Amino acid sequence: MPVGLRIIERERYYRVIKPEVSKRNSSDDALFLAIKNGHDGPCDESEQLKK
Repeated sequence: MPVGLRIIERERYYRVIKPEVSKRNSSDDALFLAIKNGHDGPCDESEQLKK
């Protein structure tokens, strides 16, 4: 599937997929985690930020 067709609106994603949200990060934290861990998630406990 071409990359442009992989985009889905947030409301539709949550309505159709119904993911279980167990943790939320700020956009800055999510960007830092993606760079630090080399992937977009999900991150297990060992990959989380130490606060």
